Amino acid sequence: MKKTEELAEILESGAGLAETMLDILKAQQQAIVQFQSAALGELLEKQQSLVKPMEIMEKKRQDLTIEIGRMSGAPKETRSLKELVETLEKDEAAKIQKCGNRLHAIVEQVLTINNQNKVLLENSLRFIQRNLRIITSDYSRKFVDAKI
Repeated sequence: MKKTEELAEILESGAGLAETMLDILKAQQQAIVQFQSAALGELLEKQQSLVKPMEIMEKKRQDLTIEIGRMSGAPKETRSLKELVETLEKDEAAKIQKCGNRLHAIVEQVLTINNQNKVLLENSLRFIQRNLRIITSDYSRKFVDAKI
């Protein structure tokens, strides 16, 4: 297997992981909106289980990009796909570019949904804090008066 084919497979694998992450983030968004804390906890565990495989995939991608760059005679250490594509033959470059573009598009969606979820969580936290402040008369009373 050629190194460029291996890189294309890694990029496709990364895109698959990113799509799974995107689906989890969308489900988290629904759980936040619908106040489903149990579902949110489960989704968070699923999300965390994807982090390590994504880190491993990214490390492989970087290492392979550098290696292919060296093999293709790149003048400097090539770390980005954009730089690598410039050094490859037309067919290989097109395949790597296509896979890279797909991964990039999915990652952009992940970032967008993640930022939206952050805003929703921050708003929920402010809502809870505001209600606690009202219930406890600006924290001057105990929330629970009974002794245990």
